[in-house]
Amino acid sequence: MESGVRPLSLECAQMADRCLDTGGVLTDLVRAGYAGQRWHEGPTGGLLIVEVATPEGVITVPVPRRDLMMTLGIGTVGSSALPDLHRTTVAPEVVGELDKALEGLVIAGRVMPPTQLLDALTGKVAVISAMRQKASPDLAAKLGITQARYGEFLSWMHEEAGDLTQAIWWLDRTTQWAHASKWAPMLAYASVRKGVMATVHAADAHRTVDFAQVALHTPGATPAVQRLAAAALAYGHALAGDLRASRRALQLASSYYQKAAAHPEDELSIGPRYVLNQDPLELNWAICNVFAGRGEPAIDVLSRRMNADSPRAYAIHGAQLAHAYALAGHPDEVGRTLAEVLDTTAVIDSATARRKLNRIRPILESRWPKRSDVQDIVQRLAVLA
Repeated sequence: MESGVRPLSLECAQMADRCLDTGGVLTDLVRAGYAGQRWHEGPTGGLLIVEVATPEGVITVPVPRRDLMMTLGIGTVGSSALPDLHRTTVAPEVVGELDKALEGLVIAGRVMPPTQLLDALTGKVAVISAMRQKASPDLAAKLGITQARYGEFLSWMHEEAGDLTQAIWWLDRTTQWAHASKWAPMLAYASVRKGVMATVHAADAHRTVDFAQVALHTPGATPAVQRLAAAALAYGHALAGDLRASRRALQLASSYYQKAAAHPEDELSIGPRYVLNQDPLELNWAICNVFAGRGEPAIDVLSRRMNADSPRAYAIHGAQLAHAYALAGHPDEVGRTLAEVLDTTAVIDSATARRKLNRIRPILESRWPKRSDVQDIVQRLAVLA
């Protein structure tokens, strides 16, 4: 079941959730996997328009009825889910349960197509919104932080699914919830995320730098978030062809890493957690070289990242490595790298990997127009894009 050879049954998922205390995440994912059946289940099928409160007013979000019912844990009965939640008491321990459920969804996001997680995540956001309306002020603030974490990950999954409009929309909601809960680090991280989107999807050096500068100077940003902002700043300078400025930004990033690693207890879970495990200065510098059009200096570092246990990370790093090989003039290595990366990217459905792979095509077409094996790769890249 873990490898995907045998489908995970609903009953087994429910038992695993109970044994592992995962907050119903596996059950959510199994139900989401049966998307083809969801719309043919009588009165429990179809969309439910759910109201979600934000500091700027109430918004409406379409959520599959079954997913919301299941997320609430009240069964698939009745014509409306939220009134049932309003009749319940919001206990303080619900924050820990929601955080644990999010951790499970984040892990699932490493190995599953993002579209299979969107419904469960949206349902959780709607539930948290209803809970906040009933909770005490202190608990509502904690739920606001949790809601912002869900919103940020939901934004990332929309980005990976290739829907940048929804990605930005949910990121804006995330900043609203973070602002209402006075959670400054998430406000800064949202700017980092926008800068990364400008880097990956638009290759826009100026906007990348602007967003990174905003994040760096957001009052209350923690060193770990500032470390990510400084790395994004380095990427922006590299896109502009200024590797000296990139190096200076990465030196700044390294200093922030030292501060964050010295006091990890001050860093709430925002963004990639490897920031506190090791200083990724070497990897950041390799990526900067690729952005600046220099492949050879990046190959050794990027090739060591190909042992990633996450298929999503494998696809993204593999696309970056293939780009480095292409820039360095190694068509055979490009082919060997892409042999598995293309299949993984198609299965995991990573828009980030696809965007990186798409930048390889013009290099291959211009440098090796007469090599049939290279042109075969070009055709596969065109289909994937």
